[in-house]
Amino acid sequence: MSKKLNTAAIQNELSGQSVFFQRPPKSSAPEKKQATMKPSNHDTVIPRHRDTMMIEAVRKALKVFGKEAATHRFTLEEKQAIAELIFDFRKRNIRTSENEIARIAINWLVLDYKNNEKNSILHKVLSALNS
Repeated sequence: MSKKLNTAAIQNELSGQSVFFQRPPKSSAPEKKQATMKPSNHDTVIPRHRDTMMIEAVRKALKVFGKEAATHRFTLEEKQAIAELIFDFRKRNIRTSENEIARIAINWLVLDYKNNEKNSILHKVLSALNS
């Protein structure tokens, strides 16, 4: 007996809080009626060009040796989550470090903000923190 994934519940839970489940902005132009049936021979295609460009930009940034020292305060849960990531990647023979993961996250946040400004994760989180 295989377990069925409740995709409707997951989509409802993530709606509006995820990069992948955002609603398109409302336009003032009248909407045209279109067919609502999705072709059954393929699933929704997610554009990968932007992802590839982001990955390459972050990879290039990490190739530059970081010389600037910094201290960050993490919660115990954040430190444990990073340690689990490092362990999971080591099981896959991919070596990484807390520093590398932090640099990936920072570079991704900066690029996401530069590309998406008010629609970036950074802007949305900081706006929510300051409201």
